[in-house]
Amino acid sequence: MKKLLAVALVALVLAGCSSGSKTQTLACNQASTDATMDSTFVFTDGALTKLEQVTVITIPEGQAEAVAALTTALDASKEQINAIDGASYEYSITDTSATITVKYDITKMSDETLLGFGFTDDMKVDGKFNIDKITETYKNIGIECTTK
Repeated sequence: MKKLLAVALVALVLAGCSSGSKTQTLACNQASTDATMDSTFVFTDGALTKLEQVTVITIPEGQAEAVAALTTALDASKEQINAIDGASYEYSITDTSATITVKYDITKMSDETLLGFGFTDDMKVDGKFNIDKITETYKNIGIECTTK
């Protein structure tokens, strides 16, 4: 009887561990002559929940005035984006490059705010942002994505 109870308890624990949420990741990369942007979309149970975008901008050699102008622009963007609930913006800058990291907690953002970031209703299925629709949208503008 004790063995049967132990087996049942182990089965219950294993069943509980396997019933967690399903997470998928979509990684997209866009590159130009002087910048790259890596976007990582996280979907939980089929719904987009988080997005992280890391952009690296190359600063041409000997362009000290470009660093000052870029710093001013990045400070303004940081102030604007950090004021949005669910968004955070950080950057670091050197004489040769700027790295910008923007994180979005989609679950905290309004549809109106998301629309401002380019998230449109045609990216949704059953009211949720859909991995296939986002992949299709990015592919249509020349950005390749891979699902992990």
